[in-house]
Amino acid sequence: MRNRNIAFFAAGGFVAALFLAGAAHAITDTVFKYSTPQVGHFTVDALGFSPDSNGVQYGTDWTSGGKTTSAQSFGCFNTAVDLPNGARLKGLDIWYKTQVRVQFLRHKLSDGTLHLIGSDITFTDGSGTRQLGKMAFASELVDSANYSYGIGVCLTSGSFYAARVDYTYTTAGN
Repeated sequence: MRNRNIAFFAAGGFVAALFLAGAAHAITDTVFKYSTPQVGHFTVDALGFSPDSNGVQYGTDWTSGGKTTSAQSFGCFNTAVDLPNGARLKGLDIWYKTQVRVQFLRHKLSDGTLHLIGSDITFTDGSGTRQLGKMAFASELVDSANYSYGIGVCLTSGSFYAARVDYTYTTAGN
């Protein structure tokens, strides 16, 4: 019994010395859970969007005020969004010029049922400069096992620059 206590004491002293020395260490478990929700962002560049119809004149501009997607007539663009399972959605930020209609949605994998998250919203600004539009969500839980997520952007004129999905999470990993 005495040898076992000495071994535990020595092992504890070694671990304490590592912590005090600033050495890297890892403690493994099947789930890493944060004590407070962490803030995360998923950013989507304009180049990540694809047109949703083939009759629209659109373009991507690499030089004018940053990368943009623009439409010369009414056109919509879509992209998938990969979010951590179990995260809580907080909002969507959109950088645009002139006017943009935005939807954040999810599709049920089993039957394709569409669910609009937040609201179908149109941001409009006549200043001719880059603007930030904010869409707030009710705190909705991400369920990547049963749903896929995406953003739809429609332009009558003007430009779309980027989007950012804001969320919180309490566990590490997908």
